[in-house]
Amino acid sequence: MLYFEDVDLGDEIGPHERDITDQDVSTFCKNVWGQTGPTRFTDPEVAQQSNLKAPIVPGVMSLALMARFLTDWSSSVSIKQLDVVFRQPVPHDKVTISGMVTDLRQEDGESLVECDVYMSNEESGRLVGGKAILAFPSRPA
Repeated sequence: MLYFEDVDLGDEIGPHERDITDQDVSTFCKNVWGQTGPTRFTDPEVAQQSNLKAPIVPGVMSLALMARFLTDWSSSVSIKQLDVVFRQPVPHDKVTISGMVTDLRQEDGESLVECDVYMSNEESGRLVGGKAILAFPSRPA
């Protein structure tokens, strides 16, 4: 468990490597949207019809993986805000999620940690980038 006082400006978060498989994406699409048929997320032919090289990871799944990465950092973290920019389609592939603490502040009685967070892979570099604001508990007096 991390407390606000344990976090320093410039601290690195991760990195965490994750293999996103075809089955992961199919399961996500089925559980979130009830989709079982071919889509640009699950089928190579449909993806090519959408001018994609191969099936891609849904944006909301990428966002969920990044949120999970942040909450796995510490059981005490609460995500207040997570804004991301999708720079490139995320392929079904090994990705690396990492982050860095960019600001620490007290605001409206909360101890807040701001950080940059990124998803990348070896072939394409940075795929998704963003900023998160996390609330941490303060160490008991």
